[in-house]
This record gives sequence, C-alpha cells and structure tokens, in this order.
Amino acid sequence: MVAKPCNWTVDTLATRVDALEKMLNERESVNQERFTAARERVEIAMTSAEKAIIKAETATERRFDSVNEFRQTLSDQAATFMSRAEFDVQHKNLLDRLNLLNDRVLNIEATARGKSGSLGLIASMALGVMSFLGVIASIIYTTVVILRH
Repeated sequence: MVAKPCNWTVDTLATRVDALEKMLNERESVNQERFTAARERVEIAMTSAEKAIIKAETATERRFDSVNEFRQTLSDQAATFMSRAEFDVQHKNLLDRLNLLNDRVLNIEATARGKSGSLGLIASMALGVMSFLGVIASIIYTTVVILRH
C-alpha cells in the first residue's frame, strides 16, 4: 500500500485546531451549565429532604406525646378504680344484707298471714316494702361511694 501524500497546510491545520478549540470550549460551557443545574437540583432535593425530616420528627413527637398521655390516663385509672377482689367483697356484703332483709320480709308476711286482721297484713307489707326500699337505697349509696373512690 502506498501512503497518500498529505495536502494539509499550516493554515488548514490552524483553522482545524481553532475549530476544535471552539468546539471543546462550547462543550465545556455546556457541561459546566449541566453541572451547575445538577448541583441546583441536588441542593433543592436536599432542602426538601431536610424539611420532610423535620416534619416527620415533629409528627413523631406529637404521636409520642399522645401515647404518653394515654399511658398516664391508664395509670390514673388503675390508681383510682376499685379492684375486682374489692368489688366482690363489697358486692357479697350487699347480697348478704339483701338476703337478710328478704328473710325478714318473709317472716313478717308469715306472721301477717297468721293474724286475722287485714290491718296487720298491710302494716307488714308496708314494712317489707320500706325494708326493700332501704336495701335499694343502701345499694345505690354504696355504689356511688365506691365509684367516687
């Protein structure tokens, strides 16, 4: 193979070098603009991420405040409410008193049946009703006192 002679002159080479330098300068300028735009987008994204983190931290703090308030409410309830064992004891006491009063009413009714006068029966029944109302009032009062404590 025979080498072709080069017909380039110094002026042609200088012109080509100038064109290449111009092209390189333009590409460098475009790359610099791209780099600057990318940097700006990254800074905007970082600022947005920081704002989102601050909002998330604030929301988490508010949520934990609510949780702590709920825990405090449960602690207050545990301290003020009556235990099941305590309720059972007082409830049994009330039932015993109610049964005692019921037995009294039955005795009074049996006694009244033995008497011939209706006045005695009416008086016994009135006494029984009053006893029953007394028991109910006692139960209500005891329940109110228990619930207040």
